[in-house]
Amino acid sequence: MNFDYNEEQQLLADSLRRYLQAQYSFEQRKQVLDGSPEVWAKFAEMGLMALPLSPDHGGFGGGAVDLMAIMEAFGEALVVEPISRR
Repeated sequence: MNFDYNEEQQLLADSLRRYLQAQYSFEQRKQVLDGSPEVWAKFAEMGLMALPLSPDHGGFGGGAVDLMAIMEAFGEALVVEPISRR
């Protein structure tokens, strides 16, 4: 099984990493341990919430490798917000 990212997956992961490096410092994360509406809005703007959803339901139809790119970036930045709300 090939887990190499295609160009779109790599661009999304890189974009997310740049945002997290610039706007998600340790101090900022400490202040929003319960989650931040501004961070949620940015994640939604990036299309992260819709990534795993079917295009029939307004999503992008992303698969496991797409989500893996996002989860790696979240792990590197120690993101406290979950990818979706219930």
